[in-house]
Amino acid sequence: MDHDVSSLAVYQNALFAGGAFTFAGNVSALYIASWTGVAGIFTPVTQAHVSVYPNPFSDAVTIQVSATGPIQKGHIELYSEIGQKISDQPCSGSMFEIQRNNLPQGIYFFRVFSGPDLICDGKLIAQ
Repeated sequence: MDHDVSSLAVYQNALFAGGAFTFAGNVSALYIASWTGVAGIFTPVTQAHVSVYPNPFSDAVTIQVSATGPIQKGHIELYSEIGQKISDQPCSGSMFEIQRNNLPQGIYFFRVFSGPDLICDGKLIAQ
């Protein structure tokens, strides 16, 4: 871990860790674990590479995922910096666009799923 964990919080059945870090080892530390009714670790099933551009963004942002194949029956979840789910929109293929619409300026986190499987996650900055 590149820095210390300073707090833990549970919101909407997910455990979030706070602190001045972005990675735990070589794994993104945006979501360390979640509660699923039975204790468990919530990690991506694949180590997909994700590109986000432009980031920061003002009108729209593109998320491009390089996974083992195109995302089918997928969806993108968008969260505020305090872990509140902002949106959940369907997606397929490997490139997606999120419109800013009425999102206030700030930091947001996203998770991309293919079916029930978490493929990747990341951070967006709306300016």
